[in-house]
Amino acid sequence: MFGPNTDIMTNIVTDFSHRDIHFINLYKDLSNIMLDNAGLHRHKYDVLFMGGSGTLAIESVFWSVLHPIDVIGNEGLWHDKWLEFDRRQPKSKTNGTHKLYCQLETSNGKTFDEPDCIVDGVSSFPYYDIPQNTKIFVTTSNKQLGSLAGLSIIFVRKDFWAEMQTDAIFSYMNLARYKKYGFIGQTPSTAPVTIFQHLQEQMVKFDVEKLRKKIDDNSELLIDIFGGKPSPVFIVPKDDIPIHIATKYNLYGLYTDSKNYSIFTYTSNTYIYERFYKDFKK
Repeated sequence: MFGPNTDIMTNIVTDFSHRDIHFINLYKDLSNIMLDNAGLHRHKYDVLFMGGSGTLAIESVFWSVLHPIDVIGNEGLWHDKWLEFDRRQPKSKTNGTHKLYCQLETSNGKTFDEPDCIVDGVSSFPYYDIPQNTKIFVTTSNKQLGSLAGLSIIFVRKDFWAEMQTDAIFSYMNLARYKKYGFIGQTPSTAPVTIFQHLQEQMVKFDVEKLRKKIDDNSELLIDIFGGKPSPVFIVPKDDIPIHIATKYNLYGLYTDSKNYSIFTYTSNTYIYERFYKDFKK
């Protein structure tokens, strides 16, 4: 409970393939909806959809960008993972660098913001705005967008394609191939069609201000207990929460070797956070 993925119930029926005209129309419609919800102009940004986790999408960025990528921002679990990708970059990558950072480091709750970079926005979007003039912005269908897990969403600034691999190289991680297929409303490989359908349903009725208010309201309950400021995630040392409460609410991190629990403030109904608050206060 209170984990990174939103609580979901769905009865979607998928009766067409990723090469069907229904999917092509779905792809094009979802592309426009995502750009609009992200506040990005269609003449300035492309949006790509990749089946897989945000981690796969970020690794695909490292694979696709021609020049070295410097990892900046706050230290933490995801910062360190991207540093490891950075160390594995081919030595042939030379002539200039680009910067990449994690906008919300969920291992410690710290945020970072710098314009004109590549941004891991998997856990930050859309509570936090996309930084100005971002080159590439990566997020996912689950988490704050409230859809099923398994689809990455990658916004690429159109003028940045000149810094990336061409579509001639065959690889699941070659973002240029996703751009090429995106022009015809398709993906280069089998797409998770059901997730596309559910994400479209979510985005048509999506209200970012309502989401932000939910996060702020739920945060206020946690601030009264643990301190801090409104955030999509609170990082709480395990010693600060009695084990019977952690077990009752099946807190994220309970069955890991982490020293902390992560309480995400957007995933459950507000009354559950209120119940947690009352139990803790007792």
